[in-house]
Amino acid sequence: MVERRTALVTGSMQGIGLAIARRLAGQGNNLVLTGLPDEVGDDVGNGIEADFGVEVMALPVDLSELDAIKSLVSDATERFGAVDVLVNNAAAPRPPVPVTGTGDDQWNLTIAVNLNAPFFLARAVLPSMLERGWGRIVNISSVFGLVGTANRPGYVATKHGLIGLTRAIAAETLNSGVTCNAVCPGLTMTPRMEKEVAIIAKDQNVSLQEAEIILARRLVAEKFLSAESVAAAVGYLCGDNSADTTGAALPIDGGQSAVC
Repeated sequence: MVERRTALVTGSMQGIGLAIARRLAGQGNNLVLTGLPDEVGDDVGNGIEADFGVEVMALPVDLSELDAIKSLVSDATERFGAVDVLVNNAAAPRPPVPVTGTGDDQWNLTIAVNLNAPFFLARAVLPSMLERGWGRIVNISSVFGLVGTANRPGYVATKHGLIGLTRAIAAETLNSGVTCNAVCPGLTMTPRMEKEVAIIAKDQNVSLQEAEIILARRLVAEKFLSAESVAAAVGYLCGDNSADTTGAALPIDGGQSAVC
């Protein structure tokens, strides 16, 4: 019997992260899931275990704290022996404010969660991956890691930086059996995006359905993307067939980055 691999997916209680977790469970991976303290419960993990027959550990983690990141890797290793797959998906809130309106705390939180945490997690799991000669790291960047947009300076800066980190890790792990890639999603209808739709509805005095259409019209494809399509790309990059793919920044954005 082939021993199961273990995948650690941050920000995996909902949205894209949850879709990725379910995809990796479907590929036979045990899971370590993370979320904020008010997000983590038994329902998500129990549901995945029942659906896919894998083991799941869900932990509340503040990814802005280095000690919490160290404890996360320690707990995952103690439970499963090693982390074979790391998916850095978690991101800090991204309020639509310009550079001049971005406070110190918001900027520092964005850097900590979106860029520092992926670095610290990769640094922690890489030695055992290299020792075993197999590992997969996937960083969830964004279409805004490839192009710019107004009023989200921290998000744009960190998502660009995440692609740079991806390429640096890939360059250091060539021919080792470890790969590192980035996926760059466009807008998907996640719980976070639902909040942005609600803001537009309130500001423009329209229904939620009308607000969703208004937001979708800003996109090249004029529709939101599927979280499952992002998860499918991650699933490929985390499998054996992707051994020759490393250092890539793969857009899943309906063509947004191709025409911007």
